[in-house]
Amino acid sequence: MEANKKAACQCNGMNGEIATASSNHEWLLDPLNRAASHVEQMPFFEWLAKIESPGEFKPAAIQIFHHSSSFPKVIGMMLGVTPIRRGRLYALYAEHAHEEADHHLLLLEWMLQHRILVCADEAYRMIPTLETSACVNIGYEFAASADHNGWIATIGCGIELCALKFFKAAAKQMHQIGTPHEYFDVHVTADEHHSTMGLEYLENTDQEGERVRLVRKALEGVTLWSSMVHSWIGIPTAPRFGMDGGCI
Repeated sequence: MEANKKAACQCNGMNGEIATASSNHEWLLDPLNRAASHVEQMPFFEWLAKIESPGEFKPAAIQIFHHSSSFPKVIGMMLGVTPIRRGRLYALYAEHAHEEADHHLLLLEWMLQHRILVCADEAYRMIPTLETSACVNIGYEFAASADHNGWIATIGCGIELCALKFFKAAAKQMHQIGTPHEYFDVHVTADEHHSTMGLEYLENTDQEGERVRLVRKALEGVTLWSSMVHSWIGIPTAPRFGMDGGCI
């Protein structure tokens, strides 16, 4: 609990961990930062900044519940397909899964506390949007092919970076309207860590072809994430990015 209180206080700025990772992996993180910054200027974030009550947040909350409850299972699959010879990755996936394991329950607690749901079962009966499913399913794709490089670049860096921007904005808004919660606050620090987590385990990145593949997959992840959050508020969009992270 003490760690979560600390997380609530660290809502702004790039920490030393991200700065160091950026200096070593500019080829991947620079285009991702550019793409994520573009997404941050899109209508979803404008909608989020205008939330005045927990009830208004329900379209997003009910979808995030699905994502938060599915994500630890996908991470567990990545751990399951990790070969013994790459055992250094065990700790990476185990740590990430452990940190994500109860987050959906924290969100459920918040939704029930503010009467967003009639009962807990309402959250379990929800139907995810196609875009929400697609953003989850890319994780299963990496697990099915045991693509650890793809996971680290796309999920670990691209999607987690977008999630960091979302939770910074969401935590700030929830504090402003008087409905803060551990679920939102803890993600600010957690996703800041996750957005660079595992970069040291990338393999064969001295090869130009692998770098190009990873940048493309990671930017695909940003597109999927952006499409997902906009589907929550009924706006169909699928931004495309060039290799430099600029929007096409």
